[in-house]
Amino acid sequence: MSEVIVRLNIEGEEDTERLMTALDSFALWCENRSVTHPDDVPAEFMMTTEHNGRGLRRKLIFADQEHASQFLRLWETKAFEEAIAS
Repeated sequence: MSEVIVRLNIEGEEDTERLMTALDSFALWCENRSVTHPDDVPAEFMMTTEHNGRGLRRKLIFADQEHASQFLRLWETKAFEEAIAS
């Protein structure tokens, strides 16, 4: 299986907080999924920091497409919730 790479530009404290919230939500989703789907592959990912020419960004490397998609849904939901709140 090939890796799925997600790159996120993190530009300040608000983006960092949103990333941490999305990661917490993803961890909770994984925990709940392991209870309801015990035979599924556990979520595996690695996060690194890379330079994009203008600044730093986060690179998340997932072992499974479904897990990467779920994380992105959570990331986008947090961005939408913040946009509505402001």
